[in-house]
Amino acid sequence: MKLRSLLRKPPGDQNTVQNLRMARRADKWVQMLKHWEKYSHSSKMRCRVYKGIPPQVRGRVWALLLGVDQAMLENKGEYEQLMALGKVLSPSIAEIDEDVSVTCRDHIFFKTRYSTKQQALFNVLVTFSIYNPDSSAQGVPNWVGSWSIMMKPSVSCSPG
Repeated sequence: MKLRSLLRKPPGDQNTVQNLRMARRADKWVQMLKHWEKYSHSSKMRCRVYKGIPPQVRGRVWALLLGVDQAMLENKGEYEQLMALGKVLSPSIAEIDEDVSVTCRDHIFFKTRYSTKQQALFNVLVTFSIYNPDSSAQGVPNWVGSWSIMMKPSVSCSPG
C-alpha cells in the first residue's frame, strides 16, 4: 500500500496516519544527519527545526547545532577536572543533592534515587558550581534535567 493512500485514510485511522508522518519525518532527519555538512546551514534545515525535531534524533541534532563535539575537543579533560574539584570543594553539594532529588521526579529516568540520569545531573551541577561560583542555580536543575534526557550521560564526555 502506498504511503499517500495511507495518509488519505478516514479519520478513524488518525493514529496510523500520524505515526506514518512521524516515521517519514524521522527518516528525512536521518538523511540530513548523514549529509550534515550539506544541510547544516541550509534553509531546509531551518524549516525542519521550526517544524520540530523528532525525538529519535533530537539529542544528536541539538549536539550538532550547538557544536558540542567541537567544544569537547577544544576543552578535553576540563569537565572531568572541574567535576573532581567540585566534588571536593563545592560549598553547594547539599543543596545540589536536594535539588537533584526533586527534579523531574515524575519522569522515568529520574524516579529512582541516584539513577544514572540523577548522577549525571548532579555531576553537571557540581561542575557548574565550580565553573561559575557566583551564579545562582535557581531553576537550573529543571532545564539541565530536560536536556540530559535527550543527551548522552555526562559520564561519556568524549566526542563520538
